[in-house]
Amino acid sequence: YAQNNGISSGSINSISNYPRFNVVKDKNVTTINNISTLSDSYSDFQVDYNMYIFAVNHQNNPTSPSRIRLYSFKIYDNNVLIRDYVPVMDKNSELCLFDRVNNKCYYNAGSRKFMNEQALVCSDIDNYTKINYIESTGTQYIDTNFKPNQDTKVEMDFTVLANQTEFYFGARETYTKNTYSFLQFENKFRSDYAQNNGISSGSINSISNYPRFTVIKDKNITTINSSVTSNCSYSNFQSNYNMYIFAVNQKNNPENYSTIKLYEFKIYDDNLIIRKFIPMLDKTKKACLYDMVECKCYYNQGTGEFLYG
Repeated sequence: YAQNNGISSGSINSISNYPRFNVVKDKNVTTINNISTLSDSYSDFQVDYNMYIFAVNHQNNPTSPSRIRLYSFKIYDNNVLIRDYVPVMDKNSELCLFDRVNNKCYYNAGSRKFMNEQALVCSDIDNYTKINYIESTGTQYIDTNFKPNQDTKVEMDFTVLANQTEFYFGARETYTKNTYSFLQFENKFRSDYAQNNGISSGSINSISNYPRFTVIKDKNITTINSSVTSNCSYSNFQSNYNMYIFAVNQKNNPENYSTIKLYEFKIYDDNLIIRKFIPMLDKTKKACLYDMVECKCYYNQGTGEFLYG
């Protein structure tokens, strides 16, 4: 809040103290979650550029874009409400902010699209038949067309059908270089996350303890069924190979196929969902994984056919 060169700002509590924020910036006073207050010197000024949301308008250029979940946004001009934005999906299934003052939608003016995982809608979804799971028999795999890095997150819901060395997903140059994968080894789960020779893995409870698993591999931390955790050292790296499901991609070769039932598979790139795979039958009754983000099917790149149920 400033005029000319009179900018003033304050240092506020750590962001980790709040899971969600309510901010009221009223003239020169800013209040966060009703307790933290930042007060600047009152000054007369008029900005020459429109206010942006999710970024700052620096001389008509969006700068320093943010990554947040927005629930509501209101603007007052001298205490008169002039914008009352709420998130909506329009009749074309596009996410936007609807202004209840002017009764109109405001759309993304940047690149890519706004995301709302619960609101992902695909126009051709009626061409497919939802199934409970697809089952691999040890010769099938899916190429996700995404190269993982140190900030990749995967959520997977599946049932293990065999006790053997097998990869559920992953990509690696070698087992000790640029590896991001989740596997079964010696009747235990292992979560590999490393750059160069810094491989780190955790020994986790016997697979026989669980009939069905939910795995969250979030960067360097892997959690299984909300309780068992493997914590690797955080390291900067970028895989040169696409992540495979039902196998590991080692230098563009699928290896160590798994035999599982897969119910759902999600991929996040630095907390932005980029794949939401659900099991489907296409109009020819072929089993596949349908991505609700890209609205397209991903098919088996190996041999044989997926079973399903």
